Amino acid sequence: MSFPWLQPDFIRDMYIAICKDTGEPIQKEGAEWLLNVVKKSPFGQIQMRNVRMGHQTAIQFAKKLEDTDVPVIDLQENSMKDIGFVSLLKYSERHPQLKKLCVGCNDICQEGVLQLSDALASSKLEIIELGNPSGRYFPRGNTKSTHANKAGQQGAIALFKSLVSNINMKYLGLSNNQLVDPSRQDQETMLFNLFGQMLTQNQTLMGVDLSENNISNAGATSLFRGLSQNYTLQILELNGNNITNQSIPLLSAILTQETCPLTILGLNNNQIGVAGAKSLAFGLCQNYSLQSLSLEDCGLCDEGVGIICDILSRPLMKENFDQSVKLVTGKDEHFDQSEKVFQLMQKVQKDCSPTACDKEILVVDSKGNVMHKVELNKIKSDKSSTKLQQDLVNSMASALGQSQQGQTVQQFASQRSLDGVDFSQIDTLNFGSNNFTVKALKYVCKLLSSQVPIRTLNIRNNRINFEGCFMLAQSLINNQYDLRRVLEDPGAKHELPENAVLPSQLQTLNLQATGVNDDGFLVLCFAISQLNVSQVNFSNNFIGEKGGELALRYIMRSKSLTQFQLQNNQVGHSLIAQINIMLEKNKERILQNGPQRIQNDIQSLKQQTKPLPQYMEELQFLQNSNNRCRTLIQKVQTETDDITSQFTKQIGNVQASIEQVQSALERGESKVKEAVVVTTELNARLAEQKGVCQKNIEEDQRKTQDLEAQAKKKEEEFQQLKGNKADVVEEKKKSIAQMQQQTQKVYENIKLAYKTIEMLKMKYADVVNKVQKSSSVSTLAFGMDYEVVIGVLARQQQVASGAVQIPPPSGYDIEKAAAAGKEAEKTAKKPKKK
Repeated sequence: MSFPWLQPDFIRDMYIAICKDTGEPIQKEGAEWLLNVVKKSPFGQIQMRNVRMGHQTAIQFAKKLEDTDVPVIDLQENSMKDIGFVSLLKYSERHPQLKKLCVGCNDICQEGVLQLSDALASSKLEIIELGNPSGRYFPRGNTKSTHANKAGQQGAIALFKSLVSNINMKYLGLSNNQLVDPSRQDQETMLFNLFGQMLTQNQTLMGVDLSENNISNAGATSLFRGLSQNYTLQILELNGNNITNQSIPLLSAILTQETCPLTILGLNNNQIGVAGAKSLAFGLCQNYSLQSLSLEDCGLCDEGVGIICDILSRPLMKENFDQSVKLVTGKDEHFDQSEKVFQLMQKVQKDCSPTACDKEILVVDSKGNVMHKVELNKIKSDKSSTKLQQDLVNSMASALGQSQQGQTVQQFASQRSLDGVDFSQIDTLNFGSNNFTVKALKYVCKLLSSQVPIRTLNIRNNRINFEGCFMLAQSLINNQYDLRRVLEDPGAKHELPENAVLPSQLQTLNLQATGVNDDGFLVLCFAISQLNVSQVNFSNNFIGEKGGELALRYIMRSKSLTQFQLQNNQVGHSLIAQINIMLEKNKERILQNGPQRIQNDIQSLKQQTKPLPQYMEELQFLQNSNNRCRTLIQKVQTETDDITSQFTKQIGNVQASIEQVQSALERGESKVKEAVVVTTELNARLAEQKGVCQKNIEEDQRKTQDLEAQAKKKEEEFQQLKGNKADVVEEKKKSIAQMQQQTQKVYENIKLAYKTIEMLKMKYADVVNKVQKSSSVSTLAFGMDYEVVIGVLARQQQVASGAVQIPPPSGYDIEKAAAAGKEAEKTAKKPKKK
């Protein structure tokens, strides 16, 4: 099948566009070179890396492929810039079959990334690489390219916002894109808060690479907070940032969650140190999902590597204790397990801690200040080295035990699947460039001998030397053979026992620059020949011609090796040529066995796909349940936001009240100071008043004594009165009886007075009737109220009884008055003339 991008017209037009971008003359050799580059593309893909493609070439590239659907386009390390990138984005909008696009190191800036954020709404792109590929979806590229993209903070903000509602994107590579501006570190937290919010809402993004972006602990903390509420992100690359041990505890807490989706975690070139290793170990001891852990150049040293390997080699902790038991007993099982893990880490750290050296070389300046220090230990002789080998063999053999040495493969497999015991699923481990020694390698070997399925191990640029090589080889063959025999008689034929059990699943081993010598190379090649190892790297070591020739026979035995690197060693070209021939034969054998393996895989897949409809129904049910859970999570999130806003308002109110209280306290403090001054004055006055009071007290005491004497006298008088009490009571009784008699008499007088009043009223009525018939003067006199008349009568009665005498009027003639009265009556009776 011939693809359009392999046609001469396509190659010619692309080469002409490249010459226009670069200004170079058109040559026939250049077109042939471009054709060879395009022919190396994987099947069904276009790969045009480092062909000096500019924006005109990118525009021509999109035009030539307008009638063709390409699933994968790889244009890494060119110079298309924003204009060329936009033309590719337009092409992706018109061709939904394009799923993967690699445009890393193309001088794409913020404007191009803004256009990408707009295009994601209509594009079906699933994988976009804008940085240095990690080798997972696209081959690795040049990490020191001069055409690195610069998305910037504003571009990243727009891109993260567009990913909130995107349902197609699965992987996003943004390594080395200057997301964090060193001059504006204050916006870092805002940027990664936005990224964390995107992770809480986007449930389709499965991987992200943010390496080499100058992310500090603040940005990492914001990112981890969003990751704690995400259930789909499986790949997280944070290599080469400024992350330290301060933000690792939050990452460790995420790893302990049962819903943690992470399978690949990269923290290379972040100085987390031993403290970070401890924090990470707490998360690894409970994590079931992680499969790849990369901690190269993290400053772990012996203690950090030993702690992580020791924790991984042990069964995982489980969170299935009964809450009711916890409430009754008051014990927390998780706390006990955490305490146990902490004790294990302390033990490993103590075992791996550096001991005192024999001698030191000091480099001092002219002033005597120490500029550099190198520790020296004694060089062990051959006898001591042989003794060390014997000790290693004996210790490993005793640890393995006689029962395990003689067990069969079925017994070992059944032992690996113990009920209720789970181990970590990490199969890729990278501890390169951590400056650890044999002390930590002991725990690496323990991990290889455990039930953890380590398939890829990278321990390059560390100091393991021969002791570490011997220990590593013993662990790879599970102590099934005495490697001293290989060293003592390298020319003899050495074979493992027929019933030997090799549980190691190691496939890739990187021992570059680890101090491997001839003896170490020999025992390692013997161990590797017994396993299904496919890739080994022994570059930059101390392997000589003699060690290479002795180990060649074991290398030639391997049927699985496809890559064996020995660069920068003292090995002859003929030996390397023989190894390369063997590797090519292995590759051909693997390719020949490929169809049969594919057929076997097809048969197994057919068997596995029989229950597929049932699994589909279960998947549909789980998806519906997941959607419901998402809606509930969104509701809870909205409620949480509301509560948070209310809480912030309350915090503001409380802060205002606190400020008021503080101001009141300040005022109160000033008043207290004034009161202290007043108090001093009052104390002085009080002292004066105290003397006066003292005198008054003395006078009162004297008066009290006088009163006591008087009280005694009164007491005596009281006793006397108490004796005369009976006489006084009799007299009182008599007086009471007399008073009762007098009261009775008064009642009788009152009754008589009432009768007299009634009788007087009757008499008064008769008198009034008589008076009304008499003269007018009498009538007027008796026309008044009877009560007034009663008073008059009472006075007349007193006059009549002689008690009161009325003196006669002086200067008044009664007879004349009477005559005048009569004369007035006569004149009144005469009629008046008109």
